[in-house]
Amino acid sequence: MASVHARIHALELADQRMSQLELQWTTFADDLDKLCLINLLVFDAWPFNQKCEYLHSRIIKAAKSNLSAVTVGNTCTLKKPKDLEILYLPERWSNAYVPLADVSPAIFGSLMNPPTLDEWSSTISSMPNDKVTGLSMISYEMLKHLGLSASALLFNLICTCLSDTNIPDLWRQATVFPISKPHEWKCQLKNTRPITLLE
Repeated sequence: MASVHARIHALELADQRMSQLELQWTTFADDLDKLCLINLLVFDAWPFNQKCEYLHSRIIKAAKSNLSAVTVGNTCTLKKPKDLEILYLPERWSNAYVPLADVSPAIFGSLMNPPTLDEWSSTISSMPNDKVTGLSMISYEMLKHLGLSASALLFNLICTCLSDTNIPDLWRQATVFPISKPHEWKCQLKNTRPITLLE
């Protein structure tokens, strides 16, 4: 009976979180609409806005989905895909992932807690300027100058990503650029220094 109540409580919390996300997204979108007096067809055609719409749909989809639980040996219930993957490691690697006996598990207690708003603000403000952007073309400077609504939305998105151990698919994409070394390239990859741009 207690598990039923716990499940109902979890669903109620998920519903509240979903309502909060939708409200924040609506507020964010309304604020943008006030700033942009642009034809909607032009506005919708911008790649950045298409990515925002895609990201919004992924956030809503992730908030509505529940990860199925798997009981292992009747001792623990794993709920995160990352935990389930450890079960299927080849034997030669499984010893490398056994917890060390001389390390206290207590030090990991707060490791997966979501960041506080102060930690998040400090991280954003300490990001370097004049860095190359990823595919979204969102620079660190843009993140530093977000308004309150957009900052709150981004903070909640990051907290959701950390708690669900998942990120939007577009963030998984990387772009590799081969940069020439000081000497002549001669169409040889060994004469380049590849850099990878991530979101």
